[in-house]
Amino acid sequence: MLDCENRLKAAEFFQAKAKEYAPTIGADPFVWYIQASVVFVISALEILYFDYAERKALVEKGENVWPSSLKAKYAKEPFFEWLNGELEDGLFKFLRDERNRIVHEGHIKRKIGPELGIVFGGWTNDSVDEAVRKMVNLANRIISEAKRRYPEQLERDR
Repeated sequence: MLDCENRLKAAEFFQAKAKEYAPTIGADPFVWYIQASVVFVISALEILYFDYAERKALVEKGENVWPSSLKAKYAKEPFFEWLNGELEDGLFKFLRDERNRIVHEGHIKRKIGPELGIVFGGWTNDSVDEAVRKMVNLANRIISEAKRRYPEQLERDR
């Protein structure tokens, strides 16, 4: 299993756990599980770059490299061009910022509740849980497509 797939499984787990609780406003299990899902789904997509780079011997496994420097250094590599294009999605960019807020500030700075249209600014009218479900589905599609397009680099175990 790729590292990105492991993180995607964690995102799916936390998304499923959130569904066990009624969407509410404030600090409660629904909010915590949604936040965990956001952290893991964004991590899964960023780790996909490393999974490819390690298998292609562009970096050593476990090497301390920032995603931005990896992306910049190999921007013309076909895999990186393709993945960068896939991640132009507005939800990915928005949730990446939300993930950074969760990690660095401790919470999503949006009102999290069951009502539609109050979360994620102008990007979507979805509820938080629906938007996270879309992000998990997007990550699943991208990781599956990456494995289909680049089987030699992403299918063999290392």
